[in-house]
This record gives sequence, C-alpha cells and structure tokens, in this order.
Amino acid sequence: DPGAFSPRSLAFCLGHVLDCAFVLVLFAGFYHWGAKVCRRLAPAGLGSPLTQGLCACCMGEALAAAWLMALGLLGLYRGWILSLVFLALAYGALREREALASLVRRLWAAALGKVSFLDLLCLAVLCAVLLSAAAAAGAPVTEWDTLAYHLALPKIYLAQGALHRLPWSACAHSPQNSEMVYLLALALRDGLAAQWVNLGHGVMLALAAYELARRRFAPRAGLLAA
Repeated sequence: DPGAFSPRSLAFCLGHVLDCAFVLVLFAGFYHWGAKVCRRLAPAGLGSPLTQGLCACCMGEALAAAWLMALGLLGLYRGWILSLVFLALAYGALREREALASLVRRLWAAALGKVSFLDLLCLAVLCAVLLSAAAAAGAPVTEWDTLAYHLALPKIYLAQGALHRLPWSACAHSPQNSEMVYLLALALRDGLAAQWVNLGHGVMLALAAYELARRRFAPRAGLLAA
C-alpha cells in the first residue's frame, strides 16, 4: 500500500529509534551503577567480562527499581523527579561508553571467529527470534497480561502520584522490579518504550544462557543454550 509510506510512518520510525536509544541509556546506566556495587561485593571479580557485565546490569536495574519504589512509597512520582532518575542513569551511561564499546567489540570479534554449521544454525535461529521479538516490541500494546498487569499497575501509580496498596489486585503484591522500570518508561516515553525494555531483558536472558553453558559445559554449548 503506497499510502502507508507517509510522514506519519516516518514519525513512527523516529519514535522507535528514540525508544531504543532510551532503553540503551537505561541499561548502560544500570551497568554503571551496578558495577560499582558488584566491585564492592566481589573485589576479585565475577569471571569473564560478559559475566561481570550481566551481573552489573541486573544489580543496577534492581537498585533503580528499589529507588523508584521508594519514591512511590513517599508519594514522589512527579515528572521532574523521575527525570532526575533518568538523568542519573544517563550520567552512568556516559561514564561507561568506552567500557561498553570495548565489550561490544570483543563480542563481535568472537562472533566473527571460526564457526561450525551448528553455530551458524543457532545464530540464524537467534536472529530470527530477535527480529520477531523486535516486531512485537514495536507493535501496539494489545496483550491481555500487559494491559491488565504489567503496564496497568505502573499507569495507576503514575496517575495517583504514589505507590498505593491495591487490595483488588493479587498481582500488586508481587515484587515489581520490572514494573518499576516500566513506570519510568511510561512517565518519560510511552508503552512501546516499556516493551523495548522487555526486549532488552530477553537479550540479557539469551546472553546469560550462553555464558552459563559455555563456562559450565563446553564453549560450543553456549550458542545452543542461548
């Protein structure tokens, strides 16, 4: 349909680019602040650079979620306050740009090394899954679980300006680590940005499976596990 290609479609593409940039800044910020804590908890290191990076991202996201939850309990869900949280993450991302670029170069060099047919097959499957996930992340939010829980609760908290007890929802009693990050995405961007955050979690899960199998079993087991 030639009519689909219009300034409106270009605006949608620009919105996806901004969402992806927003999510990259989030995870780079998670890495920076999480790495500081990981270095204190494990001064000798946690293994390979990829393992350290994944642990730092998980720790940093948990810290950010805890801060956001604390702000909600204090009734401080205001646009400018949430913007300060993002600015703190953006500062961390700026500080870690060289380290992250080095990690990407090492992963790229490893991917360009000698690979077998099985490795190529696994990479093809991973690329297909990531493309499918990216298409889903960029599509309008329609899934019931997302609308009734994962994005619904953060929207309620933002509307009320605080994190209140919701006795009518059993889901509101679970640890809302991801939902707090979604809340930041909803406050500063939109629901699609929250879905790109979820895609980031999927990439981290695949990398964690790769690293765990590669270290515990055999180097060639990494891609198969991912």
